[in-house]
Amino acid sequence: MLKTHWKMVSRIERIADNLLIAACFFLAYRLRDTFFELVGRFGLAVPVETLPLGPVEDYFVILGIVLPLYNAALSALGAYRSMRFSSMPQILKISLLSSLLVFFSTGAVFFLLKMDPSRSFLGIFCALCAVFHFIERLIVLKLLRYYRVRGKN
Repeated sequence: MLKTHWKMVSRIERIADNLLIAACFFLAYRLRDTFFELVGRFGLAVPVETLPLGPVEDYFVILGIVLPLYNAALSALGAYRSMRFSSMPQILKISLLSSLLVFFSTGAVFFLLKMDPSRSFLGIFCALCAVFHFIERLIVLKLLRYYRVRGKN
């Protein structure tokens, strides 16, 4: 069953990735100020005074740039290939590398366009995406292995 429907599984995974990226965008927007408050409570000095974020509508351009970049990075790193022989370190590598690639390429795009969005927001957003992509991939891997053991190969 899984071999015959691998394209459908891959498409569902792409849709889930895009929904996850959008959810991480809004979560990062909400958590950015809270993150700096927590850092201050632990006595870690923030080197720069953080300004409050503007309205979320001003940051939609980030989402418009990041979605295709994540899709390209995840495809290039093999996130949508067969997960049959994938291991946790491989999944972690794909998640971290895709987020690092997106972080630096988004920064380069904004530098070229002479735009100045919050880099802390972008960093928190990419970190959340890496964590949640890793968790999502682990869940999918466990689910696919569960079905393979049951004979729905």
